[in-house]
Amino acid sequence: MKKFLKMLACITLAVVNVLCVCGCGGDLPYNKYYKSATVNSISHLQGMAYDGTYFYLSFTNIIAKMDKNGNTVATLVLNDDDGSGFIQSPHLGDCTYYDGKLYVSYTPKTGYTAELTYDFATDRIAYAFIVEVDKLTQMNQTPDDSFVSCAYLGDALIPYATAKWWQDSQGNDIPDARIEGENRPVEFDDDTNKTYVKLGGKYGLLNSLDAVTVAPQIGNTNSEEQYLTYALNAIGYGDGANAKYSNNFAVTDRLDNDYLVIGQVPISKISQVEVPYSQIATAPSIGLTDLELYFFYCGYHEYMGQTVTYDAHTKTLMVGLYDTVNSIKKLTAIKSNPFYDGKNFPAYNAYAIDITSFSTETLIGNGTEQGKVLQAKYGDLPTQYGFENIKGFSGRYKQDFCIYNGAVSLGGGYIYSAHDLVVKDPDDDTIVIGHAAELYLHKLGSNGYALIK
Repeated sequence: MKKFLKMLACITLAVVNVLCVCGCGGDLPYNKYYKSATVNSISHLQGMAYDGTYFYLSFTNIIAKMDKNGNTVATLVLNDDDGSGFIQSPHLGDCTYYDGKLYVSYTPKTGYTAELTYDFATDRIAYAFIVEVDKLTQMNQTPDDSFVSCAYLGDALIPYATAKWWQDSQGNDIPDARIEGENRPVEFDDDTNKTYVKLGGKYGLLNSLDAVTVAPQIGNTNSEEQYLTYALNAIGYGDGANAKYSNNFAVTDRLDNDYLVIGQVPISKISQVEVPYSQIATAPSIGLTDLELYFFYCGYHEYMGQTVTYDAHTKTLMVGLYDTVNSIKKLTAIKSNPFYDGKNFPAYNAYAIDITSFSTETLIGNGTEQGKVLQAKYGDLPTQYGFENIKGFSGRYKQDFCIYNGAVSLGGGYIYSAHDLVVKDPDDDTIVIGHAAELYLHKLGSNGYALIK
């Protein structure tokens, strides 16, 4: 009881606390560093956004609104469904601001269990959670129809998530397919009477998303129409490695899922299917033809896209991912696989992708199918012999350009990267009392983004 009261007191004080703000220094137009107040989120920072006046920090079940002086002015809290914590909680992901609204990727995980029985192929789990930010004004608000709406995106994703991934666009079997006698990317388990996700569908995709931003049309950055732009999800390596297959085939064995897949839908189309939050269960969806896909070849990463931010200054999408496992996959066990293709990918977890143009190319590992392929604009080239010649950033630490917890473009080449901070009880480090965010300022240089110290 004493520990509980202490934890409650710490959380209460932290939520009404302010950011730790370090001065700009010199002629810098922005603060070099922020440390946010602690919030009682069940899990880590997922993304961030900025509307020119306020920052928005999207934690797994809490959105925090903070001003430029560091004051936490409002929070929006999504409680878990049955008090069981992360497993049952709705899942907020990355967020972006556009025209008075905060768009947040959202998974209402009712029914999800630790055994991964939620069907990432067909269930209604891919939403945009939309908040009118001028009505987010108080601490501990909960979503209601007066200022929260949603748009369902799943009908455009499910055909990919349920497709036979080893067929090309003409329905021909890809010669190097390595699962025999199976025709779906999910598996029914008689013991639990549940359907288990396996390897993802076409291009490795699931019917879910984390990373979201608003950007002009790829290949036409002068377009007046703006697009909800998201980097699509694939299954996690651990999930894939531990799922039950007849031949222990893992997600990292695939050759056709080495593309980061980026989708775009016009904001005007999102507005057409947007409904009040209370109608989420019956919300209409965008259609398959509303979604345009683009491909960036970078190797399979854990869950693929985590955050994405459009930088108008460089006309790039800055994408944050967890570490690639391809460097591990291609150098170890898969070498004994007769279908090993010899490709090694640098272990990058951030990319600055040029969206001013694309080229139509045959997609590696996808038979004769072609897609709209994008290239990196900035980044380091791998120094390891035999690695794919792909630009990226390999930051692992808070001071590096590591953005899988979020980023915002400030204009003029300035970028904030966001990093999750696990906050523990000062008297008992086994007790986590919440999460906070640290923001670091970076400036564009000749080959990428450098930390301003």
